[in-house]
Amino acid sequence: MEELLKKAAAIARDVTIKEGPIADKEGRWVSDTMQALKDSKLTGLLVPKESGDMD
Repeated sequence: MEELLKKAAAIARDVTIKEGPIADKEGRWVSDTMQALKDSKLTGLLVPKESGDMD
């Protein structure tokens, strides 16, 4: 689990922090962030209900 958190934090720090504000301003999808998540195999994760999953 810790390794997954490290990967996610690195993507947020290295990709999303730069892309997010621009994507918000332009009203577009964060494609670089999503690609980084996909490349890191983080797109298929499920969040347990006790961790805040929404039914």
